[in-house]
Amino acid sequence: MHQEIADFLPWDVNLEQILITTGSQLALVLIGKVFLDKDSRMLVEKPTYLGALQAFTPMEPIAVGVDSDDEGMLVEDFAAKVGTGADKARMAYVLPNFRTHRSHHERGTPPGPGGKGQGTGHPPD
Repeated sequence: MHQEIADFLPWDVNLEQILITTGSQLALVLIGKVFLDKDSRMLVEKPTYLGALQAFTPMEPIAVGVDSDDEGMLVEDFAAKVGTGADKARMAYVLPNFRTHRSHHERGTPPGPGGKGQGTGHPPD
């Protein structure tokens, strides 16, 4: 399976660089262990996937919410919250699809394709 994944990628990769997990939650935990330490800044889309926040919790990061719209994170808000120096964000968690925004509920329209949402986690500003 490692070889099939390497062949699929549009760049060269060693087979040892490919890690196959049993699910997305495990992948999120492993990513958190690599990038996050206690009190490290992590930017997340508002709202975000609650499962991601739960996966990152053991590393005790500081989740900073970044405003978003139907297209994703707002670049201006991201730039304002990324921080500087030692306080600079270590990572940003963004939702690739299936947005769940309050505005959808207010408009009565379903979030994302087919009306399927992706959690309702609301990190602090």
